[in-house]
Amino acid sequence: MLLNSTDAQIGKRLWISRNPETLKQLSQLQQDAVKQQKASGLQATADKNWVIVNQQDIE
Repeated sequence: MLLNSTDAQIGKRLWISRNPETLKQLSQLQQDAVKQQKASGLQATADKNWVIVNQQDIE
């Protein structure tokens, strides 16, 4: 899954939001993944380096 990217420090992650609900879901997934990463003693990167665009913006 994109939340566990191995090169989060240098890479970018792309999310194409089709509606506001999916963007809310992504935000919740990011928050949950950050908590899991911190609990595991890992650097929290699940919410870093995201490029988020609306589907209407690229049509």
